[in-house]
Amino acid sequence: MADDTNWLDPCEAAVVLRKAYYDAQQGGGGQVIGVRFGDREVKYSSDKTGGLERLYNDMLRAEALCDIKLGNAPKRHAIKFGSVRRCIT
Repeated sequence: MADDTNWLDPCEAAVVLRKAYYDAQQGGGGQVIGVRFGDREVKYSSDKTGGLERLYNDMLRAEALCDIKLGNAPKRHAIKFGSVRRCIT
């Protein structure tokens, strides 16, 4: 798939993994997507064994590392419990 990808660079890895993920999403069930890491190849399957979920998690991890490399703040989601203080006058 991408023989010349620098897998040590999270931004390049994120681009390749994102393309592989969306290709697998459109391909339907039972499809196998392979990503080459230098001399070895990792295959993700879109069946019920969790390969597509694993590919998605790898893609998110690479995107987060790319954001850190570029100096962007990591994406955070806060959940607030309880009531909000209100001033009554």
